[in-house]
This record gives sequence, C-alpha cells and structure tokens, in this order.
Amino acid sequence: MKLDPRRAAPKLPKWVWSHDPEAYAYENFEKCVASIKKGVPMEEEKGYPPNYPVGYKYVPWSIEDVMRDMREGKPIDLGPGDWD
Repeated sequence: MKLDPRRAAPKLPKWVWSHDPEAYAYENFEKCVASIKKGVPMEEEKGYPPNYPVGYKYVPWSIEDVMRDMREGKPIDLGPGDWD
C-alpha cells in the first residue's frame, strides 16, 4: 500500500461513483410525485431513470445469508441489474 495507495482503494462500480443522488432528486422529484399520484409502481415507471442499477429487482436477503455464503466461500450475489 505504501508504494501504490490505489491498490488499497475499494473498487466501486460506475453506478456508485457516477450517480449524484442530490441532482437526481432535484431533477426527478416532481415526476416521481406525479407517478405516485397516478399509482404507477416505480419498477414500471418509464418517465425517468431509476435511482438504482438498471435491471435491478428486489430479492429478499438477510445478513445471515450473506455471512453464511462468505463462510462457505461463495461469491456475494448482488442480484439482478447492471452493477458494473
């Protein structure tokens, strides 16, 4: 690490470092309110991009599942979506 500090830095996907949540909120707040008033579920909304990776679908999980998978040497699965 002393020779090359970048090696110690976590590798974050583009979705994390290119997303500006504050700008997203300002740009999409009114659209989101209108969508909620119309009763359109977030996953069906086409008028603005989601505030999560494209293609993501919630799948229930627990920290116990994650810890078990880690103990068993299984890779952590973030679920569907473009996490790159």
